[in-house]
Amino acid sequence: MMKTLLKIVLLNVGFLLATACQKESNLLIQPSNNEILKANTNISSLALRTVTNDGSKDNIIDSANCLSVQLPVVVTVNGVSLTINSEADYLLIEDIFNEFDTDTDTLIIVFPIKIALSDFTIITVNNSNELNDLAEKCNIENEIDDDIECLDFVYPITFSIYNSSSQLSQTLVVQTDEQFYKLLEDIEDYYIVQINFPISVILYDGSSQAIATIGDLETAIETADGMCDEDDDFNYNDDDCSPCTLEQANDLILKCHWLVHNLEVNDADKTEQYSDLEFTFLNTGVINILRNGSVFYGTWQLASSDGAIKLNLNIPDFSIFNLNWELQEINDNNVFEFEIGENSLELEKTCD
Repeated sequence: MMKTLLKIVLLNVGFLLATACQKESNLLIQPSNNEILKANTNISSLALRTVTNDGSKDNIIDSANCLSVQLPVVVTVNGVSLTINSEADYLLIEDIFNEFDTDTDTLIIVFPIKIALSDFTIITVNNSNELNDLAEKCNIENEIDDDIECLDFVYPITFSIYNSSSQLSQTLVVQTDEQFYKLLEDIEDYYIVQINFPISVILYDGSSQAIATIGDLETAIETADGMCDEDDDFNYNDDDCSPCTLEQANDLILKCHWLVHNLEVNDADKTEQYSDLEFTFLNTGVINILRNGSVFYGTWQLASSDGAIKLNLNIPDFSIFNLNWELQEINDNNVFEFEIGENSLELEKTCD
């Protein structure tokens, strides 16, 4: 009888200890809601869009916003063979395209190549027809797409993960967008995905922001979304001025005088017709134009709009310049390059 009672007591004690241990384990893996990344929520969707593979960086090669060519790749540019080993080598293509203004630029890819889709799946493409078929599935040029390019995560990011099926918790260190993307794709397989804050993000203007909670992260991504030019067109010059700032452009344009280095309007070259104009930008918003000893006047404004720097000109005597020009590049020779639609304007600095 005593042995039976002892067994019952020991069993009850064992049960209570096991229950207590389980409760303690649950407490250990139950983080604050400010740290949990849940499936089917706004923040998980925003994060997935932020780490989606951006295919616009190599549009100079494939003209497809949702595909990225895996490097190295061999291309022939205007008859010149190049091996592109890194993103920095895209400038080699651009330099050849920029060498002459009157030629027809061509780029031929040497197949087969490998490309990454928006979900980082790698596939082999054997010819230009296959590449064109895949490119047609992307959003068209300048059409709004799902990926968010105005904010980047700073890695590594550490996650604490509890798996409901295996009843095991683990620590996962994510080093790349691709790894983060695959974690978010599989998030429903886990009971809890906890971000170990604080983390950091880099904004479109190059500044860093510390993130302490899920709410902070959601606000940061929503605020950044659409605040920069995501370079989703196929103009290879479009990303050149991503490091430019409004202050930099404004300071430079107020220095010295400016000559028309190139002007194309409605597919017509107007450079020779206006190459004798000398522009002087005043900090009052007035612009003086000198031509053969005569001075003409207008107004100018340099402002940031829709994630781009734009120069608005209003010159009554030279209305051909009266457009809201978008700054594309300030090159090493202090030449301003502007575009709007198919129109382009280059102003070259000259000092007395």
